[in-house]
Amino acid sequence: MILGDVCTRSCRFCDVPTGRPQPPDPAEPDRVGSVLAGLGLRHAVITCVNRDDLTDGERPTGRPPSARSSSAAPISCWKP
Repeated sequence: MILGDVCTRSCRFCDVPTGRPQPPDPAEPDRVGSVLAGLGLRHAVITCVNRDDLTDGERPTGRPPSARSSSAAPISCWKP
């Protein structure tokens, strides 16, 4: 799960703690991309907590920079 372990929403069906999350880690996309590229997966699904505190421009989109290669697995970022 990316973007921390604290969600800004309080959904009854979810067990993720609700509160005020820390700022996003700017190195997280590169770390995730490096790990995924090293695993040799055919596909990866990345989930994240809801971050209503972030603007659209602050939310990660697309493939992490270090996973951008022809041999990298397709990555789907799913968020509720």
